Amino acid sequence: GAGDRDVVPVGGAVVTGRVTNDAGVPLERVAVEFEKLDGSWPVVTDYTDAAGIIRAEDVPAGTYKVRFRDPVGEYLSEWFNNKSTKEDADVVTVGVEGEVAGLNAALSPDPANVVDPAKVLISGTVVDSAGARVIGAQVDVFDTPTDGDRPETIEWATTNRAGQYFVKIDEYEPIT
Repeated sequence: GAGDRDVVPVGGAVVTGRVTNDAGVPLERVAVEFEKLDGSWPVVTDYTDAAGIIRAEDVPAGTYKVRFRDPVGEYLSEWFNNKSTKEDADVVTVGVEGEVAGLNAALSPDPANVVDPAKVLISGTVVDSAGARVIGAQVDVFDTPTDGDRPETIEWATTNRAGQYFVKIDEYEPIT
């Protein structure tokens, strides 16, 4: 029966920190990814809140490399302690319980994601039913085929932290 087995506690520690941009402005919805050094699972992912705070609870004990990744694409990823590669990242050790504080990062803007207003075809803002901005929504632009049942996505964009999206012209040729 169940009394014949060893019980291993699963709990874990709380890991806290803050993610900002280079100017110190908090970044919401940055993925903070914990990868175990030995390659075993689990790989833990948590996201920053509106104040840029990360509070990952029940992180299993172990040694990790931690990556800060912007799923919205406005900022470049980095590894813990301002490192550009996993190999160079500082190791974060998490105990069975307690708190590991100071997991902080300042992310730099991704130069590939700079919007040139002269190359924007369509732009707008996505909000929810309460009027709050929606971060990371995908906005698809469809063609207007003669067969309305078979539209194709011809371009797409992701909303930024202000809920804004910008569809670039790049190779767009207007229909005349």
